Amino acid sequence: MAEDPARVLVIGGDGERVDTLCVTLAGDSDVHRVPDVDAAEGAVFGLRPDLVVLDAALLGDRARHLCAALRADTRTAMTPVVLLQAGADGAGGAGGAGASARAWRDLGIADVLSEPVDADLARARVAWLVELRRLRMDMALAVRCETGGGIMNRRVFDGLLRRESGRLRRSDGSLALLLLDIDHFRDFRARHGAAAAEDCYHRVADCVSARLRRPPDVVSRFTADQVACLLPETDLRGARVVAETIRESVAALALPHGDSPVADHVTVSVGVAARRCSGPEVDAWLLSECLERLSRARREGCNRVVAGDGGPTLMGGGLERFGALSGGADMPPYGYSAL
Repeated sequence: MAEDPARVLVIGGDGERVDTLCVTLAGDSDVHRVPDVDAAEGAVFGLRPDLVVLDAALLGDRARHLCAALRADTRTAMTPVVLLQAGADGAGGAGGAGASARAWRDLGIADVLSEPVDADLARARVAWLVELRRLRMDMALAVRCETGGGIMNRRVFDGLLRRESGRLRRSDGSLALLLLDIDHFRDFRARHGAAAAEDCYHRVADCVSARLRRPPDVVSRFTADQVACLLPETDLRGARVVAETIRESVAALALPHGDSPVADHVTVSVGVAARRCSGPEVDAWLLSECLERLSRARREGCNRVVAGDGGPTLMGGGLERFGALSGGADMPPYGYSAL
């Protein structure tokens, strides 16, 4: 039986770019349109769309509130939001071509469509995001996640890694993997006990989840001490910035760790690998490289990110050190390098 057409909610008033997109998507999707953000709030939770398209001309405090509400509500937390904006020379509103990478991340935008919109590409992007949303919702229903943490377990993660590498092989897309190790966690467990260690692990995992804003991104328990992150359509440079942001965020939790020689609080080391999925056994390569780079991070003193042989090891600087990664301010701070 064929799946029902995707329900797409388009938030945008009168305008040629909004009209054109609605017509483009109407052939494959059940398109609903509201004129502004105020009208969208009721429509989002009533319609429960598979995907939301937001016209960049409407960006502002109300739009930020709507995006935050979507992420916070369990009914819509997996719903991707796509930004529709003018081209590089157009006036895209507050979130247009002049928007900062940090602003994209804070809004939780999953993808960006810029004028002139290519009809085939727009339909393909929407189909991909809807497919990922439905896959994640199916897994949430069928698979028990880690108790109390809301993150995927290792068995499901391994299957998703294989599936994503196979899917991206068809388009020569990029796939990134992060492996995070809680530094000197065995010492933490020995001092504070298993229950406190498990609580600490889930607080770190929740922090990691909060830093990954795109619906396709996945967080999983990898081992008793490690967290894995899968970032589709993300190159090495973008993945490195995400890893450093996570490292800084975990440190900012200031969870006490009296037995760590690194700091008086919990820290993490991160191994990062990414590549295009054009060759065979991409999943095995990513795991092997991540484990090797994570081992190197520990050898070099922990509390750092290692993202390549001979590359820099990071212990601070975060997003400010690298800036916008996509080569243009009209893209989110990471990912989509192959689109």
